[in-house]
Amino acid sequence: MSQQFTNLELPAEEWSPVRWAFHVWSWIALLVLFVLLEVFVDPLTASLVLCLKLGWRDLLVAMRLRTLRHARLAGAIGFFCLAQACFKVALAGILVGIAVVGYEALLGVPQPAERFLAGLLLLFSGLALGTMLVLFAAARCCQNHVRGWLDGTIYEHLLQPRVPLTCRGSFNRVPWLLRIGFVLISLLLWPGPIVAVVMVVARGNFAGLPIGLLFSAFWWWSVSPLWAALKDSARTPQECWD
Repeated sequence: MSQQFTNLELPAEEWSPVRWAFHVWSWIALLVLFVLLEVFVDPLTASLVLCLKLGWRDLLVAMRLRTLRHARLAGAIGFFCLAQACFKVALAGILVGIAVVGYEALLGVPQPAERFLAGLLLLFSGLALGTMLVLFAAARCCQNHVRGWLDGTIYEHLLQPRVPLTCRGSFNRVPWLLRIGFVLISLLLWPGPIVAVVMVVARGNFAGLPIGLLFSAFWWWSVSPLWAALKDSARTPQECWD
């Protein structure tokens, strides 16, 4: 009989109110620390603390996966973990921007541009690096015939070096990471062909057509492994980890 999991992707017998309370209070403490650093220190320090909280587990998972005997699986899933960490950094950049705007709106104190630049730096660097790592992960999946699966249960034994990491949850994050990469690459490259078509239709100018075709070819080359990895992603954890 298959094992059922809760929404937290933890087996029912392993769910603990103490563990849940610890997670809740850790996030409350992080929020208080983030606000204090944002107000009294600088947004960059606050954002670094937030990035550390959001992404440290993914970085540690990627490092531990390098010790797996299955090098093909470790490479692909490790890149997905790093991409997930980068997207969390981008999320931290959004939160920093919201905090700066909220601080200015509540207190009526104009904020220097440097506070917004910290959030923008985290946002764009996280999105760029995350997209690149998703591309690497998809290429590894296609080259090594890995059916990707990643869920929250991989963190359960993260601090127990003798216990191998594995996934046994019910929600696969790999397809969503691939979709995010697909959307971001499309948003980056589609304006080239669109502008080229508009120039041809509106002005009869064919000068931008070669560049538009080049952008289209590069887009297709980039999204092909994403699409292939998405179609071949695992439907159960066993298809990837066993």
